[in-house]
Amino acid sequence: MIRQRSSVRSRGSSSTTISDPREKVKDCCRKFVAFMCTQVGVGGLIVAYALVGAASFMSIETQEPNPLIEHVVTLRRNCAAELWDVTEQLNLFNSSIWHYEADLVLKRYQDDFAEAIRRGYDGRSPEEVWNFPAALMFCLAVFTMI
Repeated sequence: MIRQRSSVRSRGSSSTTISDPREKVKDCCRKFVAFMCTQVGVGGLIVAYALVGAASFMSIETQEPNPLIEHVVTLRRNCAAELWDVTEQLNLFNSSIWHYEADLVLKRYQDDFAEAIRRGYDGRSPEEVWNFPAALMFCLAVFTMI
């Protein structure tokens, strides 16, 4: 005795084909909502939300330049200019006066630079602080706090 197998239909199939475009859209929406209610769908939504959030934080936080960075660049430029002026004026014929004047310029630069560090300067630009892995970790930290 040989048994014949009847055809087995999948769960979502029907014997009639959907010809109405509105019904196709409704069917796709139902399937999408059903998928999003699964653990895989929710996990995918959280990953997508974290990636979009990280890109948003990178964009927002790097728009405005850090005024401390501009201040330190100005300090360096002024220090170099002052040292050049001291060198031109004294012409290194009297090395003890040159050393004294150069020490004054460097001491002033050192004090100003230390003050910038106390105010929060760390030598990194906003682009270096808010790179993608750092922004993603910030998003994940926000998720865990919530």
